Amino acid sequence: MSTTYRVMLHGMNFRLKRYLLTHRYGFYTTRFVQAASEKEAEQLATGMVRQDSYLLKRLRNEPSDSPMIYLDDMEIWEDDLPAPNIGFTFYRY
Repeated sequence: MSTTYRVMLHGMNFRLKRYLLTHRYGFYTTRFVQAASEKEAEQLATGMVRQDSYLLKRLRNEPSDSPMIYLDDMEIWEDDLPAPNIGFTFYRY
């Protein structure tokens, strides 16, 4: 049986080309997934972010300078599912 989880992720060290310039960004994002366990929920949410076309088109990291995605928070979600799993809140550093 699967459970719906709200998974909040924190991305760091993403070198992204935005507005014709490349800078290092971090971000926060939330994904909603159905999974059998918290571990599976984290894996599914992280996989969604890693395959996100917005990030993939702009990613400029060198192989030796990998971006990282960390679990920030997770909870069982009992409300209706919100709009599609998209969007990021970026910060530059």
